[in-house]
Amino acid sequence: MGGKRLPICRHCGCRFRPDVYNRHHQRWCSKAECRRARDRERRRRNYLKRLEHEAGFRESERRRCCKAMRRLRSRKKQDEAERAGVVLPSPPATELLIGLISQLADTTDPLLVGQVMNRYAQRGRLLAVAPPIRGSP
Repeated sequence: MGGKRLPICRHCGCRFRPDVYNRHHQRWCSKAECRRARDRERRRRNYLKRLEHEAGFRESERRRCCKAMRRLRSRKKQDEAERAGVVLPSPPATELLIGLISQLADTTDPLLVGQVMNRYAQRGRLLAVAPPIRGSP
């Protein structure tokens, strides 16, 4: 059959078989995603047309947007105030250190934790004291 070529959908780029009664101006296929894209484009186009031609609509949209921005700014200030008010309690340093070392050693045995702490302390002492420099000046 040497018929006409099928049109290509504007959204997904696939070829589709147009509706018999709407063939002359159908540019979108009937997939759900493509229908949503078509409706979004139509709404956007009509919204922009109304903004351009209707002064009352333009003014009401400006007021609506200003009100929404005020609400967002006040919510942001409230969130910042709440975050500033939160103070984490500082745990005692020894318990914190023992807990970290216990986590690193993956054990809750006090003897094992003590041995690991002693090894870490020894390593720290070695790092804190610089070895003497050898060689001629």
